[in-house]
Amino acid sequence: MLRRDKLSNAFGVPYPVTTGMNKLGWRQWLVVLAFVLVVQAIAEILGNLAWEIAGLIVTVILGWTLVRIYPPAATEER
Repeated sequence: MLRRDKLSNAFGVPYPVTTGMNKLGWRQWLVVLAFVLVVQAIAEILGNLAWEIAGLIVTVILGWTLVRIYPPAATEER
């Protein structure tokens, strides 16, 4: 039976170093995954925000055009 300290990978790295590198690799992938998820969420928010800003601009332009075409009626003061 092989002992853990005699196990090594193809490059001759000792088992504890290999295990440590494996754990660091998992942590690296978790950080990358978290970063990608945050970037994706920001992209979705900015995409929705862009549509809301575009809708607001269209609403303001349409409202301004309607006010110019149909001005409000003047009220008489008594």
